[in-house]
Formats: sequence, C-alpha cells, structure tokens
Amino acid sequence: MPSRRTGTSRLFPNQTVDVDGEVTLGGVTLQVEEPGPGESSVDSVWTQDRGTVFAGDVAYNGMHAFLADGHWEEWLATLTRLDRDLPTDVTLYVGRGPAGGKELLAGQRRYIDAFLEAVTQHADAIDDGDHSGS
Repeated sequence: MPSRRTGTSRLFPNQTVDVDGEVTLGGVTLQVEEPGPGESSVDSVWTQDRGTVFAGDVAYNGMHAFLADGHWEEWLATLTRLDRDLPTDVTLYVGRGPAGGKELLAGQRRYIDAFLEAVTQHADAIDDGDHSGS
C-alpha cells in the first residue's frame, strides 16, 4: 500500500527469526538472542557486532520500568550476564531513552533494586490496601 506522505510502499515483518538465529536487513546482519523473561515474558537482544547491541527493553535509559509482570529475578540475572559478557565499550540501543554504554545495565539494576526495596518496606501497607505512599 503506498504511503500518502512519500509515495513509497510500507513493508511489514515477513520472516520469523529463530532464537540464536540471524537476519540480514539492508545489508546489515543481526544476530538475535532471547535472554529470557525480564521487562516482559519474552525479551530479545539483537547484536550487529560486539560493540553494537540493540537491547530493547532489557535496559531503559531514564525511563520508568515496567515491573508488573513480576520477572525481576530473571531480569536481574540477564543484566548480570550481559554486564559480564558484553565488551566495555559496547553501545546499547535501548527501547526507551537514548543509547548508552554498559552503565545502562547498572542503572537498570539500581532501578529494580530501589523498586524492590520500596515494595518490601511498604509491604504491610500495600497488603492492607493503603497505596498512599506514606
């Protein structure tokens, strides 16, 4: 279907990529990894080369993270593994916020830890239905 703005056709996904598979788009080859649950039940990380990683929602940059799916333990494990395995000078292109380096992994960990601490500190009030934050 031609686009009204540019006169070009819109393309939609037409290929399934297997876990640990790869796809070439516009001459750029990306390898996909499924690190397991985290922000959602299934996350994916796309690697162009060791220094260029499209991390999606594995890490946010300056945004509030979604933790309602309850996969925080798996998410923390993924952050630990990526921090260990990715090179020091990697650029992470994240799904929310600007790109950055490995510091985004540490920032995401701090966010999750702070959230868990707040919930733990206020668990009784939350259980009693008090969501006032005091």
